[in-house]
Amino acid sequence: MDAAAGNFLIAPNARLLIWTLIAGLGLLAGGATLAKGRAGWFVVGLLTGGIAWFFTAFLPAAPGSLWARLRGSGEPSGTR
Repeated sequence: MDAAAGNFLIAPNARLLIWTLIAGLGLLAGGATLAKGRAGWFVVGLLTGGIAWFFTAFLPAAPGSLWARLRGSGEPSGTR
């Protein structure tokens, strides 16, 4: 059956939900990239429509970045 007849393999609302979830995950990955101090990779993600963020979110955090400071905040003060 074709879509013109009104038969869909996936409901149109489900497609919207899937794309919304992908966009939301992309924004989270972009935020993680920026928090890890990877501003250059963040710009690359902007230029590629967010695709690069799915990969750069797995890079280690730069020293002194927001991500590194938050990860180190669990230690008692005076241990560094």
